[in-house]
Amino acid sequence: MRPLLALALCAALSGDEIRLADGSVLDGEVVPSGDPAVVAVRFTAGGMSAVRRLPASEVVQVVPGPSARQRSRDALAADERALAAGGDAAAWMALAERARQLGDGGWARRLAQVALERDPQCAAAHRLFGRSLVDGRWLTVAEAARAAGKQWHDGRWMSPEEIAEQEAERVRRHEERLASLQRRAELAEAERRARRAESEADASYTYVSGVVVPGWRTGGWPVAPALPLLACPRPAPLVLAPASGGSLTAAGRSSNAAWSLTWGW
Repeated sequence: MRPLLALALCAALSGDEIRLADGSVLDGEVVPSGDPAVVAVRFTAGGMSAVRRLPASEVVQVVPGPSARQRSRDALAADERALAAGGDAAAWMALAERARQLGDGGWARRLAQVALERDPQCAAAHRLFGRSLVDGRWLTVAEAARAAGKQWHDGRWMSPEEIAEQEAERVRRHEERLASLQRRAELAEAERRARRAESEADASYTYVSGVVVPGWRTGGWPVAPALPLLACPRPAPLVLAPASGGSLTAAGRSSNAAWSLTWGW
């Protein structure tokens, strides 16, 4: 371990600058960690502090404080003490802006609150708290929205018209989904009926000189009916009883063929 780093681990240094291997720089107070492989850094802001433990291998250099940021903080604290109970709103807001630039939001808000005590209409202080001027009053975002007749809806402030439009759009999308499901169901039913009709069409019959002969299913003797259709659930043997002498003609067709036969005796 580097001698400088070892020294930093042995004694707490105020406002140290910790430079890391990735090029970033931390501004905190190095405090004893109890583990030579760990660097503990205490950060303080807004009256609160937290300790971050870093692997010593990530720490390139510890520059004992005070760092540039710490010097700025010390100067700000000294100027705040100098104002004490005096100073106008503008002076306190100048301090609040310096605290904000240092990244200490809690400190900045505390100084801005003092500015408001000096001048309740201090615009810079109100804006720092996120307020806006509405009809001569400084209102928060929620107060301004309510004053404008808006409501908190679906994660944001919306007017009644916007809420109604959003709900109508939601209903429209829901109805479109239902209609799409209905169309899909109807198409599925139509396909089912077409398959059933095609299957029933395959069960054709042969008509021979007025004698109804059940034809085979696929590949059988389908014939365009010349007489009323008589359904026969199962194929039956061909039974012909013609008179002596004469002729017999049979014709038929399937989905891809047509035929005709004539017998004489």
